[in-house]
Amino acid sequence: MVAVLVNIAAQAIGWKTWYDYFNLITEMGIKAATASLSPMEILFLFIIYPGILGLTVYLVYRNII
Repeated sequence: MVAVLVNIAAQAIGWKTWYDYFNLITEMGIKAATASLSPMEILFLFIIYPGILGLTVYLVYRNII
C-alpha cells in the first residue's frame, strides 16, 4: 500500500517511478534511460523510495504502525 501511495505522489510531482524507469530501459537501454533522469529522480528512485519502503517495513516489524 505504501509503495502505491509513494508512486502516486511521485507521479503527481512529475517524477519518474520505477515503472517508468523500467519502460525507459526497455526502450533506450540502461545507460540512456539513466542519463534521461533528472538528479531529483535519481535521488528519489535510488535513495528516497527504498528508504521509505525500508522505514515502513521497520515500523511494521517493530509494531509501531
